[in-house]
Amino acid sequence: MNTLGFYDNYIQNNFVTQHCGIDLKQIGKVTEEIYFPVKSIEQLPHESFTVRERLKPIVQFLEGIYLDTFDRPLWYRINVADQAINQYIGIGLLNMENDWIKFILDYLCNDPAEQGGDTILVIFDTDFHWSVGFTLSRETERLIIEKRSII
Repeated sequence: MNTLGFYDNYIQNNFVTQHCGIDLKQIGKVTEEIYFPVKSIEQLPHESFTVRERLKPIVQFLEGIYLDTFDRPLWYRINVADQAINQYIGIGLLNMENDWIKFILDYLCNDPAEQGGDTILVIFDTDFHWSVGFTLSRETERLIIEKRSII
């Protein structure tokens, strides 16, 4: 495994578009797509049971890979302020042993993009063969989850 700085640089150079979001097309086709209506950011955590039920294929996919290993997928986060400017938030390794869905939902809700922009958190494998993107769009009032895969 490389350093987080290496992965951060790789993601910035290969997936982060000039000023507006993350383009994951080169990882592959969308193999799973889930939408949730979200009237307000405060509403999202209260829907976590519904989110968990609808996310079962994603949860099974990730936990099938990582639950019994010491490996961890990467998470990468940006906010798209006013649907025009990327604001880098951070990168890290996702702890699969704790409530990682709650971590993602809380992170999306507690630090939203300014001026009605998108809040984006993407989970990557370290070889970039797949990704799972979570986009909280205040403009369209929905949470969008997309799994992409080369395979």
